[in-house]
Amino acid sequence: MVKELKRINLFFIILMVFSMIMYFPVNKVKAAEDNTIIINNTEKDNEGSVITNDVKETNTTEEIPGDIKEEDTILKDATIGIDKQRIFEKDRAVLIIKSAYEKEVQYKVVLQSVDKNEWTDITPNYSEGIKAKDSYVKVMPQLLAGKYKLYVFAKPLNLEGTKSMKIGTTEVKYEDLKVLDITCEQDILPQLKATLSSSSVYEGDKVTLKLTSNFNDYVQYKVFIYSNSTKKWSEVTSAYTSAYLGGQEAKIETGKLALGDYKIQVRVKKANIPGKYKDSLGDYDALQSYDVKAVKRPAPPKPAYPEAPKIEPVYVGNASEVERINVRQSPSTSSKILGYVYGSTQVLNVLGTSGDFYYVQTRDYETSNIIKGYIRKDYVRKTTPVNSYSIVVDISDQKVYIYKAGQLYKSFICSTGGYYTPTPTGKYLVGGRGPSFGQEKGYICYNFIRINYDYLFHSVLHNLDGSIMTSEYKKLGTRASHGCIRLPDAYIKWMYDNIPRNTLVVIQD
Repeated sequence: MVKELKRINLFFIILMVFSMIMYFPVNKVKAAEDNTIIINNTEKDNEGSVITNDVKETNTTEEIPGDIKEEDTILKDATIGIDKQRIFEKDRAVLIIKSAYEKEVQYKVVLQSVDKNEWTDITPNYSEGIKAKDSYVKVMPQLLAGKYKLYVFAKPLNLEGTKSMKIGTTEVKYEDLKVLDITCEQDILPQLKATLSSSSVYEGDKVTLKLTSNFNDYVQYKVFIYSNSTKKWSEVTSAYTSAYLGGQEAKIETGKLALGDYKIQVRVKKANIPGKYKDSLGDYDALQSYDVKAVKRPAPPKPAYPEAPKIEPVYVGNASEVERINVRQSPSTSSKILGYVYGSTQVLNVLGTSGDFYYVQTRDYETSNIIKGYIRKDYVRKTTPVNSYSIVVDISDQKVYIYKAGQLYKSFICSTGGYYTPTPTGKYLVGGRGPSFGQEKGYICYNFIRINYDYLFHSVLHNLDGSIMTSEYKKLGTRASHGCIRLPDAYIKWMYDNIPRNTLVVIQD
Protein backbone atom coordinates (compact mmCIF):
# COMPACT_ATOMS: atom_id res chain seq x y z
CA MET A 1 0.00 0.00 0.00
CA VAL A 2 2.82 2.41 0.90
CA LYS A 3 4.58 1.58 -2.35
CA GLU A 4 1.42 2.39 -4.28
CA LEU A 5 1.08 5.75 -2.49
CA LYS A 6 4.70 6.58 -3.32
CA ARG A 7 4.06 5.75 -6.96
CA ILE A 8 0.95 8.00 -6.97
CA ASN A 9 2.88 10.88 -5.34
CA LEU A 10 5.70 10.53 -7.87
CA PHE A 11 3.17 10.60 -10.72
CA PHE A 12 1.60 13.83 -9.41
CA ILE A 13 5.04 15.44 -8.99
CA ILE A 14 5.93 14.59 -12.60
CA LEU A 15 2.54 15.89 -13.75
CA MET A 16 3.03 19.19 -11.89
CA VAL A 17 6.49 19.70 -13.40
CA PHE A 18 5.11 19.01 -16.88
CA SER A 19 2.23 21.44 -16.29
CA MET A 20 4.63 24.19 -15.17
CA ILE A 21 6.70 23.72 -18.33
CA MET A 22 3.61 23.85 -20.55
CA TYR A 23 2.28 27.03 -18.89
CA PHE A 24 5.63 28.87 -18.83
CA PRO A 25 5.05 32.30 -20.54
CA VAL A 26 6.06 32.55 -24.21
CA ASN A 27 8.36 35.28 -25.54
CA LYS A 28 6.69 38.47 -26.70
CA VAL A 29 7.84 37.72 -30.28
CA LYS A 30 8.48 33.99 -30.66
CA ALA A 31 8.94 32.06 -33.91
CA ALA A 32 7.93 28.42 -33.72
CA GLU A 33 9.40 25.60 -35.78
CA ASP A 34 6.40 25.58 -38.16
CA ASN A 35 7.02 29.25 -39.18
CA THR A 36 4.32 30.79 -37.04
CA ILE A 37 4.86 33.97 -35.06
CA ILE A 38 3.23 34.88 -31.78
CA ILE A 39 2.99 38.66 -31.46
CA ASN A 40 2.12 40.41 -28.22
CA ASN A 41 -0.59 43.03 -28.73
CA THR A 42 1.65 45.84 -27.38
CA GLU A 43 2.71 47.98 -30.35
CA LYS A 44 6.12 48.74 -28.88
CA ASP A 45 6.90 45.05 -28.43
CA ASN A 46 6.24 44.35 -32.12
CA GLU A 47 8.77 46.80 -33.54
CA GLY A 48 11.28 45.09 -35.83
CA SER A 49 9.33 41.83 -36.14
CA VAL A 50 10.19 39.88 -39.27
CA ILE A 51 7.84 37.32 -40.79
CA THR A 52 9.25 34.56 -42.98
CA ASN A 53 7.88 31.27 -44.21
CA ASP A 54 9.28 28.28 -46.00
CA VAL A 55 6.21 26.04 -45.81
CA LYS A 56 6.26 22.97 -48.03
CA GLU A 57 2.81 22.10 -49.35
CA THR A 58 1.65 18.51 -49.12
CA ASN A 59 -1.59 17.98 -51.00
CA THR A 60 -3.87 14.99 -50.66
CA THR A 61 -6.99 14.65 -52.78
CA GLU A 62 -10.06 13.72 -50.73
CA GLU A 63 -13.75 14.49 -50.77
CA ILE A 64 -14.89 17.71 -49.20
CA PRO A 65 -16.67 17.04 -45.89
CA GLY A 66 -20.37 17.25 -46.56
CA ASP A 67 -21.62 18.87 -43.38
CA ILE A 68 -19.25 21.44 -41.90
CA LYS A 69 -20.63 23.54 -39.10
CA GLU A 70 -18.85 26.62 -37.87
CA GLU A 71 -18.96 26.97 -34.10
CA ASP A 72 -19.05 30.16 -32.08
CA THR A 73 -17.36 29.41 -28.79
CA ILE A 74 -13.61 29.98 -28.55
CA LEU A 75 -13.57 32.04 -31.75
CA LYS A 76 -16.57 34.14 -30.79
CA ASP A 77 -15.67 37.83 -31.39
CA ALA A 78 -12.32 36.70 -32.83
CA THR A 79 -10.68 38.76 -35.58
CA ILE A 80 -9.54 36.53 -38.43
CA GLY A 81 -8.20 38.07 -41.62
CA ILE A 82 -5.62 38.24 -44.38
CA ASP A 83 -3.19 41.15 -44.66
CA LYS A 84 -3.97 41.73 -48.36
CA GLN A 85 -7.18 42.99 -49.88
CA ARG A 86 -6.34 41.12 -53.07
CA ILE A 87 -4.13 38.05 -53.37
CA PHE A 88 -2.29 37.37 -56.61
CA GLU A 89 -0.44 34.23 -57.71
CA LYS A 90 2.76 33.61 -55.77
CA ASP A 91 1.95 36.35 -53.22
CA ARG A 92 2.86 35.62 -49.62
CA ALA A 93 -0.36 36.45 -47.81
CA VAL A 94 -0.35 36.52 -44.00
CA LEU A 95 -3.14 35.08 -41.83
CA ILE A 96 -3.70 37.01 -38.57
CA ILE A 97 -5.91 35.64 -35.78
CA LYS A 98 -6.76 37.51 -32.62
CA SER A 99 -9.11 35.79 -30.19
CA ALA A 100 -11.10 37.39 -27.39
CA TYR A 101 -11.18 34.10 -25.49
CA GLU A 102 -10.07 34.51 -21.89
CA LYS A 103 -7.79 31.45 -21.84
CA GLU A 104 -4.84 30.32 -23.91
CA VAL A 105 -5.82 28.86 -27.26
CA GLN A 106 -4.18 26.60 -29.83
CA TYR A 107 -4.81 26.90 -33.57
CA LYS A 108 -4.60 24.60 -36.53
CA VAL A 109 -5.02 25.88 -40.10
CA VAL A 110 -5.90 23.82 -43.17
CA LEU A 111 -6.27 25.15 -46.73
CA GLN A 112 -8.66 23.61 -49.26
CA SER A 113 -8.47 24.26 -53.02
CA VAL A 114 -12.11 24.36 -54.07
CA ASP A 115 -11.27 24.07 -57.77
CA LYS A 116 -8.99 21.02 -57.43
CA ASN A 117 -10.45 19.54 -54.23
CA GLU A 118 -6.97 19.43 -52.72
CA TRP A 119 -6.05 19.97 -49.09
CA THR A 120 -2.91 21.49 -47.62
CA ASP A 121 -2.15 21.20 -43.93
CA ILE A 122 -0.59 24.59 -43.24
CA THR A 123 0.05 23.77 -39.57
CA PRO A 124 0.93 20.06 -39.29
CA ASN A 125 0.22 20.29 -35.55
CA TYR A 126 -1.67 22.65 -33.32
CA SER A 127 0.22 25.82 -32.45
CA GLU A 128 1.66 26.62 -29.07
CA GLY A 129 -0.65 28.30 -26.61
CA ILE A 130 -1.70 31.81 -27.65
CA LYS A 131 -2.81 34.20 -24.95
CA ALA A 132 -6.00 36.19 -25.32
CA LYS A 133 -4.14 39.45 -25.91
CA ASP A 134 -1.68 37.98 -28.39
CA SER A 135 -2.06 37.62 -32.15
CA TYR A 136 -1.36 34.43 -34.03
CA VAL A 137 0.35 35.18 -37.34
CA LYS A 138 0.84 32.59 -40.05
CA VAL A 139 2.51 33.17 -43.42
CA MET A 140 0.48 31.38 -46.10
CA PRO A 141 2.06 29.33 -48.88
CA GLN A 142 2.17 30.76 -52.39
CA LEU A 143 -1.07 30.03 -54.22
CA LEU A 144 -2.09 29.48 -57.80
CA ALA A 145 -5.09 31.33 -59.22
CA GLY A 146 -8.37 29.90 -57.96
CA LYS A 147 -10.85 29.72 -55.08
CA TYR A 148 -9.90 28.42 -51.65
CA LYS A 149 -11.37 27.82 -48.21
CA LEU A 150 -9.28 28.37 -45.12
CA TYR A 151 -10.26 26.29 -42.07
CA VAL A 152 -9.20 27.71 -38.73
CA PHE A 153 -9.55 25.14 -35.92
CA ALA A 154 -9.24 26.20 -32.29
CA LYS A 155 -9.15 24.44 -28.93
CA PRO A 156 -8.13 25.32 -25.39
CA LEU A 157 -4.50 24.76 -24.52
CA ASN A 158 -3.59 21.12 -23.79
CA LEU A 159 -7.18 19.96 -24.08
CA GLU A 160 -8.55 17.71 -26.77
CA GLY A 161 -11.44 19.15 -28.72
CA THR A 162 -14.89 17.65 -28.29
CA LYS A 163 -15.63 17.74 -32.04
CA SER A 164 -13.81 16.16 -34.95
CA MET A 165 -13.51 16.42 -38.72
CA LYS A 166 -11.85 14.07 -41.12
CA ILE A 167 -9.50 15.64 -43.64
CA GLY A 168 -8.07 13.00 -45.94
CA THR A 169 -6.81 10.24 -43.72
CA THR A 170 -6.34 12.60 -40.77
CA GLU A 171 -8.93 13.33 -38.14
CA VAL A 172 -8.79 16.81 -36.64
CA LYS A 173 -10.24 17.31 -33.20
CA TYR A 174 -11.27 20.82 -32.29
CA GLU A 175 -13.53 22.89 -30.10
CA ASP A 176 -14.32 25.75 -32.52
CA LEU A 177 -14.08 26.29 -36.28
CA LYS A 178 -14.22 29.23 -38.67
CA VAL A 179 -14.02 29.05 -42.46
CA LEU A 180 -12.70 31.86 -44.68
CA ASP A 181 -13.33 32.08 -48.42
CA ILE A 182 -10.22 33.16 -50.31
CA THR A 183 -9.77 34.03 -53.99
CA CYS A 184 -6.31 34.08 -55.52
CA GLU A 185 -6.24 36.12 -58.72
CA GLN A 186 -4.05 35.45 -61.71
CA ASP A 187 -0.80 37.37 -61.41
CA ILE A 188 -1.50 40.50 -63.52
CA LEU A 189 1.58 42.54 -64.28
CA PRO A 190 1.23 46.30 -64.61
CA GLN A 191 1.30 47.64 -68.15
CA LEU A 192 2.76 51.01 -69.01
CA LYS A 193 1.38 54.04 -70.81
CA ALA A 194 3.85 56.85 -71.42
CA THR A 195 3.44 60.18 -73.19
CA LEU A 196 6.52 62.20 -74.19
CA SER A 197 6.38 65.98 -74.53
CA SER A 198 8.09 65.49 -77.90
CA SER A 199 10.17 62.91 -79.75
CA SER A 200 12.10 65.72 -81.43
CA VAL A 201 13.52 68.42 -79.20
CA TYR A 202 15.94 71.26 -79.56
CA GLU A 203 19.44 71.32 -78.14
CA GLY A 204 19.30 72.26 -74.45
CA ASP A 205 15.64 71.25 -74.03
CA LYS A 206 14.31 68.71 -71.54
CA VAL A 207 11.86 65.88 -72.27
CA THR A 208 8.88 65.51 -69.93
CA LEU A 209 7.34 62.04 -69.54
CA LYS A 210 3.80 61.52 -68.26
CA LEU A 211 3.39 57.98 -66.96
CA THR A 212 0.33 55.94 -65.99
CA SER A 213 -0.47 52.24 -65.66
CA ASN A 214 -3.57 50.10 -66.09
CA PHE A 215 -2.75 48.34 -62.81
CA ASN A 216 -5.42 48.61 -60.13
CA ASP A 217 -2.91 49.03 -57.32
CA TYR A 218 0.28 50.90 -56.52
CA VAL A 219 3.20 50.88 -58.95
CA GLN A 220 6.65 52.44 -59.22
CA TYR A 221 8.51 53.81 -62.23
CA LYS A 222 12.14 54.00 -63.26
CA VAL A 223 13.59 55.85 -66.28
CA PHE A 224 16.90 55.43 -68.11
CA ILE A 225 18.34 57.34 -71.08
CA TYR A 226 20.85 56.05 -73.62
CA SER A 227 23.06 58.45 -75.58
CA ASN A 228 24.06 57.30 -79.03
CA SER A 229 27.10 59.59 -78.76
CA THR A 230 28.54 58.15 -75.54
CA LYS A 231 27.09 54.65 -76.01
CA LYS A 232 26.10 54.63 -72.35
CA TRP A 233 22.93 54.32 -70.27
CA SER A 234 22.34 56.74 -67.41
CA GLU A 235 19.57 56.95 -64.84
CA VAL A 236 17.02 59.75 -65.03
CA THR A 237 15.49 58.58 -61.76
CA SER A 238 18.14 57.60 -59.24
CA ALA A 239 15.95 54.63 -58.21
CA TYR A 240 12.36 53.54 -58.58
CA THR A 241 9.99 56.41 -57.84
CA SER A 242 7.67 56.59 -54.87
CA ALA A 243 4.44 54.60 -55.25
CA TYR A 244 1.63 55.83 -57.52
CA LEU A 245 -1.82 54.36 -58.01
CA GLY A 246 -1.94 52.91 -61.50
CA GLY A 247 -4.27 55.58 -62.86
CA GLN A 248 -2.41 58.41 -61.11
CA GLU A 249 -0.14 60.39 -63.44
CA ALA A 250 3.56 60.58 -62.65
CA LYS A 251 5.67 63.29 -64.29
CA ILE A 252 9.39 62.70 -64.84
CA GLU A 253 11.73 65.15 -66.59
CA THR A 254 15.07 64.41 -68.20
CA GLY A 255 18.02 66.74 -67.95
CA LYS A 256 18.91 69.12 -70.78
CA LEU A 257 19.87 67.22 -73.90
CA ALA A 258 22.88 67.94 -76.06
CA LEU A 259 22.75 67.48 -79.83
CA GLY A 260 22.31 63.84 -80.77
CA ASP A 261 20.11 60.73 -80.76
CA TYR A 262 18.77 59.19 -77.55
CA LYS A 263 16.72 56.25 -76.37
CA ILE A 264 14.53 56.74 -73.29
CA GLN A 265 13.49 53.58 -71.49
CA VAL A 266 10.65 53.57 -68.95
CA ARG A 267 10.13 50.70 -66.52
CA VAL A 268 7.22 49.87 -64.20
CA LYS A 269 6.74 47.33 -61.44
CA LYS A 270 4.36 46.64 -58.59
CA ALA A 271 5.15 48.88 -55.65
CA ASN A 272 7.56 47.45 -53.08
CA ILE A 273 7.76 44.08 -54.88
CA PRO A 274 10.75 43.03 -57.01
CA GLY A 275 9.93 43.00 -60.71
CA LYS A 276 9.18 39.71 -62.44
CA TYR A 277 11.97 40.22 -64.99
CA LYS A 278 15.57 41.32 -64.65
CA ASP A 279 18.35 42.46 -66.98
CA SER A 280 21.62 44.39 -66.76
CA LEU A 281 19.73 47.58 -65.79
CA GLY A 282 17.70 45.94 -63.03
CA ASP A 283 14.28 44.45 -62.39
CA TYR A 284 10.91 45.35 -63.94
CA ASP A 285 7.45 44.04 -64.73
CA ALA A 286 7.09 45.89 -68.04
CA LEU A 287 9.14 48.37 -70.04
CA GLN A 288 8.89 50.59 -73.11
CA SER A 289 11.53 52.46 -75.11
CA TYR A 290 11.23 55.69 -77.07
CA ASP A 291 13.60 57.28 -79.60
CA VAL A 292 14.34 60.98 -79.13
CA LYS A 293 16.40 63.30 -81.29
CA ALA A 294 17.87 66.61 -80.08
CA VAL A 295 18.42 68.97 -83.01
CA LYS A 296 19.89 72.43 -83.35
CA ARG A 297 17.47 75.19 -82.48
CA PRO A 298 16.50 77.16 -85.59
CA ALA A 299 16.99 80.89 -85.75
CA PRO A 300 13.83 82.77 -84.83
CA PRO A 301 11.84 83.79 -87.90
CA LYS A 302 12.54 87.29 -89.05
CA PRO A 303 9.59 89.65 -88.62
CA ALA A 304 7.77 90.63 -91.77
CA TYR A 305 9.04 94.14 -91.24
CA PRO A 306 11.11 96.02 -88.64
CA GLU A 307 9.58 97.71 -85.62
CA ALA A 308 8.90 101.41 -85.81
CA PRO A 309 11.74 103.53 -84.38
CA LYS A 310 11.10 105.00 -80.95
CA ILE A 311 10.75 108.77 -81.05
CA GLU A 312 12.75 110.28 -78.19
CA PRO A 313 15.23 113.19 -77.70
CA VAL A 314 18.60 112.74 -79.42
CA TYR A 315 21.93 114.60 -79.65
CA VAL A 316 23.13 116.01 -83.00
CA GLY A 317 25.75 118.48 -84.12
CA ASN A 318 24.99 122.12 -83.44
CA ALA A 319 25.90 123.32 -86.93
CA SER A 320 24.50 123.32 -90.43
CA GLU A 321 24.05 119.98 -92.16
CA VAL A 322 26.99 120.75 -94.45
CA GLU A 323 29.39 121.98 -91.76
CA ARG A 324 32.13 119.67 -90.48
CA ILE A 325 32.51 119.04 -86.70
CA ASN A 326 35.76 117.50 -85.44
CA VAL A 327 35.93 114.62 -82.94
CA ARG A 328 39.11 114.90 -80.83
CA GLN A 329 41.19 112.42 -78.89
CA SER A 330 41.01 114.36 -75.60
CA PRO A 331 38.88 117.23 -74.22
CA SER A 332 41.02 119.93 -75.80
CA THR A 333 40.80 121.86 -79.08
CA SER A 334 44.51 121.29 -79.55
CA SER A 335 44.32 117.47 -79.25
CA LYS A 336 44.48 115.04 -82.16
CA ILE A 337 41.46 114.86 -84.51
CA LEU A 338 40.12 111.27 -84.67
CA GLY A 339 37.47 111.96 -87.31
CA TYR A 340 34.56 114.22 -88.07
CA VAL A 341 30.80 114.39 -88.63
CA TYR A 342 28.54 116.82 -90.42
CA GLY A 343 26.32 118.84 -88.10
CA SER A 344 22.58 118.65 -87.43
CA THR A 345 21.66 115.35 -89.16
CA GLN A 346 23.90 112.60 -87.70
CA VAL A 347 22.78 111.37 -84.25
CA LEU A 348 25.55 111.27 -81.61
CA ASN A 349 25.69 108.84 -78.70
CA VAL A 350 26.76 110.95 -75.69
CA LEU A 351 28.67 108.77 -73.21
CA GLY A 352 29.68 111.44 -70.69
CA THR A 353 31.13 114.89 -70.14
CA SER A 354 34.54 116.34 -69.37
CA GLY A 355 34.65 120.05 -68.70
CA ASP A 356 33.48 121.89 -71.80
CA PHE A 357 33.36 118.70 -73.89
CA TYR A 358 30.99 115.79 -74.48
CA TYR A 359 32.50 112.34 -74.72
CA VAL A 360 30.67 110.74 -77.67
CA GLN A 361 30.50 107.64 -79.80
CA THR A 362 29.78 108.19 -83.49
CA ARG A 363 30.65 107.06 -87.00
CA ASP A 364 33.47 108.89 -88.73
CA TYR A 365 32.15 110.31 -91.98
CA GLU A 366 35.28 109.70 -94.02
CA THR A 367 36.07 106.09 -93.02
CA SER A 368 32.61 104.98 -91.74
CA ASN A 369 34.44 103.52 -88.70
CA ILE A 370 32.93 103.76 -85.20
CA ILE A 371 35.02 106.16 -83.10
CA LYS A 372 34.91 107.55 -79.55
CA GLY A 373 36.17 111.01 -78.74
CA TYR A 374 35.39 114.55 -77.59
CA ILE A 375 33.27 117.33 -79.13
CA ARG A 376 32.91 120.78 -77.62
CA LYS A 377 29.55 121.19 -75.92
CA ASP A 378 28.67 124.27 -77.95
CA TYR A 379 28.87 122.10 -81.08
CA VAL A 380 26.28 119.63 -79.72
CA ARG A 381 22.58 120.16 -79.18
CA LYS A 382 19.66 118.04 -78.01
CA THR A 383 16.54 117.80 -80.15
CA THR A 384 13.43 115.67 -80.53
CA PRO A 385 12.58 114.25 -83.98
CA VAL A 386 9.18 115.04 -85.46
CA ASN A 387 6.59 112.43 -84.57
CA SER A 388 4.45 112.46 -87.71
CA TYR A 389 6.65 109.98 -89.60
CA SER A 390 9.69 107.80 -89.02
CA ILE A 391 11.78 105.73 -91.46
CA VAL A 392 13.72 102.45 -91.36
CA VAL A 393 16.08 101.52 -94.17
CA ASP A 394 16.74 97.76 -93.99
CA ILE A 395 19.86 96.92 -95.98
CA SER A 396 19.32 93.17 -95.58
CA ASP A 397 16.10 93.18 -97.61
CA GLN A 398 16.72 96.41 -99.58
CA LYS A 399 13.56 98.15 -98.47
CA VAL A 400 12.51 101.51 -97.06
CA TYR A 401 9.75 101.34 -94.42
CA ILE A 402 7.67 104.44 -93.67
CA TYR A 403 5.85 104.59 -90.32
CA LYS A 404 3.05 106.98 -89.44
CA ALA A 405 2.16 107.44 -85.78
CA GLY A 406 4.21 104.30 -84.98
CA GLN A 407 2.40 102.04 -87.50
CA LEU A 408 3.73 100.80 -90.83
CA TYR A 409 2.31 103.06 -93.51
CA LYS A 410 4.27 102.32 -96.69
CA SER A 411 7.22 100.22 -97.85
CA PHE A 412 9.36 100.84 -100.93
CA ILE A 413 11.96 98.78 -102.76
CA CYS A 414 15.36 100.45 -102.88
CA SER A 415 19.05 100.04 -103.65
CA THR A 416 21.61 100.90 -100.96
CA GLY A 417 25.39 101.15 -101.25
CA GLY A 418 27.42 98.35 -102.78
CA TYR A 419 29.69 96.08 -100.71
CA TYR A 420 32.72 98.31 -101.34
CA THR A 421 30.74 101.58 -101.05
CA PRO A 422 28.28 100.73 -98.27
CA THR A 423 25.53 102.91 -96.84
CA PRO A 424 26.61 103.71 -93.24
CA THR A 425 24.25 102.36 -90.59
CA GLY A 426 23.06 104.42 -87.65
CA LYS A 427 20.49 107.07 -86.77
CA TYR A 428 20.03 110.28 -88.74
CA LEU A 429 17.60 113.16 -89.11
CA VAL A 430 16.18 114.27 -92.47
CA GLY A 431 17.84 117.47 -93.64
CA GLY A 432 17.39 119.63 -96.73
CA ARG A 433 16.22 118.56 -100.17
CA GLY A 434 16.41 119.57 -103.80
CA PRO A 435 14.85 118.81 -107.18
CA SER A 436 17.87 117.15 -108.80
CA PHE A 437 21.67 116.74 -109.03
CA GLY A 438 24.31 115.08 -111.20
CA GLN A 439 23.85 116.86 -114.52
CA GLU A 440 27.49 117.91 -114.57
CA LYS A 441 28.46 114.22 -114.30
CA GLY A 442 26.31 113.03 -117.22
CA TYR A 443 23.23 111.76 -115.36
CA ILE A 444 20.28 113.13 -113.42
CA CYS A 445 18.89 112.01 -110.01
CA TYR A 446 15.62 113.59 -109.02
CA ASN A 447 14.09 114.65 -105.68
CA PHE A 448 17.04 114.15 -103.31
CA ILE A 449 16.60 114.28 -99.52
CA ARG A 450 19.75 114.69 -97.41
CA ILE A 451 20.35 112.41 -94.39
CA ASN A 452 24.12 112.69 -93.89
CA TYR A 453 25.85 115.31 -96.04
CA ASP A 454 26.38 113.49 -99.38
CA TYR A 455 24.36 110.43 -98.34
CA LEU A 456 20.89 110.99 -99.80
CA PHE A 457 17.56 109.49 -100.68
CA HIS A 458 17.06 110.05 -104.42
CA SER A 459 15.58 108.58 -107.58
CA VAL A 460 17.22 105.96 -109.75
CA LEU A 461 19.64 107.37 -112.33
CA HIS A 462 18.25 109.02 -115.45
CA ASN A 463 19.88 110.03 -118.69
CA LEU A 464 20.29 113.71 -119.37
CA ASP A 465 17.20 113.60 -121.57
CA GLY A 466 15.20 112.50 -118.55
CA SER A 467 14.77 108.85 -119.54
CA ILE A 468 15.49 106.17 -116.93
CA MET A 469 18.80 104.28 -117.20
CA THR A 470 17.35 100.81 -117.62
CA SER A 471 20.53 99.05 -116.43
CA GLU A 472 20.46 101.00 -113.15
CA TYR A 473 16.71 100.60 -112.70
CA LYS A 474 17.12 96.82 -112.89
CA LYS A 475 19.47 96.97 -109.91
CA LEU A 476 16.65 97.99 -107.54
CA GLY A 477 16.47 95.49 -104.69
CA THR A 478 20.25 94.95 -104.71
CA ARG A 479 23.26 96.77 -103.27
CA ALA A 480 24.20 98.98 -106.17
CA SER A 481 24.79 102.63 -105.21
CA HIS A 482 27.82 104.54 -103.97
CA GLY A 483 26.21 104.90 -100.55
CA CYS A 484 22.98 106.77 -101.29
CA ILE A 485 19.55 105.15 -101.17
CA ARG A 486 17.93 104.91 -104.61
CA LEU A 487 14.16 104.56 -105.06
CA PRO A 488 11.75 104.39 -108.02
CA ASP A 489 10.59 107.80 -109.18
CA ALA A 490 7.07 107.61 -107.76
CA TYR A 491 8.29 106.54 -104.28
CA ILE A 492 10.96 109.20 -103.90
CA LYS A 493 8.52 111.82 -105.17
CA TRP A 494 6.05 110.83 -102.42
CA MET A 495 8.80 111.09 -99.79
CA TYR A 496 10.00 114.41 -101.23
CA ASP A 497 6.47 115.83 -100.93
CA ASN A 498 5.50 114.33 -97.54
CA ILE A 499 8.46 113.57 -95.27
CA PRO A 500 9.32 116.67 -93.20
CA ARG A 501 12.72 117.90 -92.10
CA ASN A 502 13.92 116.45 -88.77
CA THR A 503 12.25 113.04 -89.40
CA LEU A 504 14.11 110.18 -87.68
CA VAL A 505 15.82 107.72 -90.07
CA VAL A 506 17.28 104.41 -88.83
CA ILE A 507 19.57 102.57 -91.24
CA GLN A 508 20.19 98.95 -90.22
CA ASP A 509 21.60 95.80 -91.73
